[in-house]
Amino acid sequence: MHHRTKSLSGQKKRWRYQPDGFTTILYLFLALIVITLVLYSIGKVGILFPETKAEEAPAEGVQTIGLTDFPSTEEGTFGGQLNPTYFKEPVDQVVILFASAKIPGLTILYYPYEQTLVAGTPQMAIPDIVFFDGQAHEIMYSFKKGGNQYFFYDGNVVGQSAYVPYEENMLTGLVTGPAVVVVSEGFEKVEVR
Repeated sequence: MHHRTKSLSGQKKRWRYQPDGFTTILYLFLALIVITLVLYSIGKVGILFPETKAEEAPAEGVQTIGLTDFPSTEEGTFGGQLNPTYFKEPVDQVVILFASAKIPGLTILYYPYEQTLVAGTPQMAIPDIVFFDGQAHEIMYSFKKGGNQYFFYDGNVVGQSAYVPYEENMLTGLVTGPAVVVVSEGFEKVEVR
């Protein structure tokens, strides 16, 4: 809104621009957009525009470099010997023992406080599994498309079910999983075939 102002000395009348509330808010909003775009371009505003790159910062306790995934999506075996103790104290609430990048949803997770292992696709929940108790333990997971999946604990089959790989996500149409294969630092040795 424009207002006419009159000088007290009777001099010439002048126009002075005085913005109304809407115009002020509009200018502030435009300034905020410009500042945000400048900060984004120099990488300072990752909260507003997050970019996820799994290779940059793997979670503590996982290995991602130099590891191989299953050579085939049709069948495979993951096996390893776990260390007698966990690599840090206290033990995490959830330990990611293995996560395949090639086969979406195929993970081996250990819940130490519940002494439960969750493995495969679809997931099998296997109770009464104890790791990091001062003894080394051998585990093995095996699957075959159109057949079964098996989980072995110290040489004994403790879990078995039909192997059904995940297909596209019904909500997004995408299949989700990690960008790289993930293996826990809790293993002494690992073999994937």
